[in-house]
Amino acid sequence: MSENEHITIGVTKTESSVKQQYYADWLMAGDPSVTVKLLSADKSNAADLDRCDGLLLSGGVDIHPDFYGSEELDYENKPDTFKPDRDHFEIAAYH
Repeated sequence: MSENEHITIGVTKTESSVKQQYYADWLMAGDPSVTVKLLSADKSNAADLDRCDGLLLSGGVDIHPDFYGSEELDYENKPDTFKPDRDHFEIAAYH
């Protein structure tokens, strides 16, 4: 990478600010040419992905089973709540 190149990585919002910072720290890892852009359904900023060189889908709450065609809504370790807005946002960002 040349001295003038700059890389922006879009990272979807996780539910923990501590984990969010881990993602940013890992991606930047002392490299001043890397910037992390937070993408989230809360900010409705999916269009910012067009200015990113890459995308990291962060971990978090399980995807609602409707999104992968399962009718099983009661399973071991099921979260108390799902985040369908986040699911829609991240699926759109991936595509």
